[in-house]
Amino acid sequence: MLSWYFYEVFIPYRMAYLTKATIIRYKSCFRKDIALRFGDYELGDIPHVQIQTWINHMTYAKAKRCITTLKATHETLLQHAGIANTVNAAIHGHSELSSVGYKHYLVPGEGTVTPASQAMGALIYKELA
Repeated sequence: MLSWYFYEVFIPYRMAYLTKATIIRYKSCFRKDIALRFGDYELGDIPHVQIQTWINHMTYAKAKRCITTLKATHETLLQHAGIANTVNAAIHGHSELSSVGYKHYLVPGEGTVTPASQAMGALIYKELA
């Protein structure tokens, strides 16, 4: 469950190198927004369309905070799963190679979901080959 993972794995891992203020922001956003909607989901089982619908009803600033928190949680999950750092960076838009990022949630362009998925698939298969 996402709530268990957030509090039992993500927060202890991130506390080692993030400021107290950042941890407080992550916890607040998670408790007030993310856990209420997605706390009972496995992180990988949250459909993208549900995330998009959920943030469409938020202010830009609130949506950005929630996406940042989900993104950080997902990055940590992939690190713990042993996913190569290059793939993890590409998935989360920290690489020049990446055209896939959570920015698509904040300003989704028409036709961006399928190309983003295809680009991510290509990156993963390239990394595993």
